[in-house]
Amino acid sequence: VFHSAHTTFHAPTELSGPGGMYGEIIRSNPSWQNKYERYDTVLIKKDANGDGMQSMLVSHVMAFLSFTHNDICYPCALVEWFLLEGDAPNKVASMWVVKLEIEGGKRTIGLVHVDCIVRAIHLLILIGCIYRVLCQQICRLSFSFHYYLEYTLFTMKWFSEFLCL
Repeated sequence: VFHSAHTTFHAPTELSGPGGMYGEIIRSNPSWQNKYERYDTVLIKKDANGDGMQSMLVSHVMAFLSFTHNDICYPCALVEWFLLEGDAPNKVASMWVVKLEIEGGKRTIGLVHVDCIVRAIHLLILIGCIYRVLCQQICRLSFSFHYYLEYTLFTMKWFSEFLCL
């Protein structure tokens, strides 16, 4: 079991330059800096021929692991799945809404090859007048609320294609 993986991908941005490659570390650490857990969120390519978010899956990386079968090493990620809400971004915020995939009262998990991971992304807690129940939850939070709890407490999140780590 590994707590992080390094990835390199094509991302023409200010950081990597036009047409450049960009690298980042994706973390899956139960004790980040000996304090809190940190499980990064990633995009996983589900359709090699598809375009846009409809060809992607959103997930948290719970662990990186590898196993050997017939003398071939398979580097994998154990992930917790999110589902897209709708076929397009929210019209008001121009962001996608995702929610944890839950079956039988439990979060769904899967094992994927690390080559399927496209890049890390950042999810925002879903708040606003559209989802009043979550607003009421946030109003009750104390100022000592730690960021690492947001993935545990809130099942719905905003996702912008422009908010990548």
